Amino acid sequence: MLEYWCWVPLLLQSLSHHYSYLSPAYLKAWNILKGEDERSRPPQKLPIETINRLVQSKNVNGSLYQTRLLHRAYFDMKVHQSLSINVIKSLDIAGEWNRLQTELSYLDGPESNDWGHGHTNFDALMHAYDAG
Repeated sequence: MLEYWCWVPLLLQSLSHHYSYLSPAYLKAWNILKGEDERSRPPQKLPIETINRLVQSKNVNGSLYQTRLLHRAYFDMKVHQSLSINVIKSLDIAGEWNRLQTELSYLDGPESNDWGHGHTNFDALMHAYDAG
């Protein structure tokens, strides 16, 4: 529902509202929480500069999502394109999963590749997956 229209700057600003402006009780609660007086009260609406930064950052995690899909596709091909069952039996599945994740996502895990078992939660095989 909020996918597209919520990123229109003027709509975002009209939706925004700091809770301290809702009632005197909320203002008092905000003052107690912040330990400040009314002169340092934040603006009632989000500033347009803040909204513009939000709009500019809305797709920032898209590349991380694509990297995650790429990692899973590489892992799938690594496991399922072996020519021999003996190769699969000798493969360190968790280590390969972790190595590929670190290599493709540039997100470091612990020192060794035996730190997790993400391959056990490879749910993409059940929906919306058609790589390997």
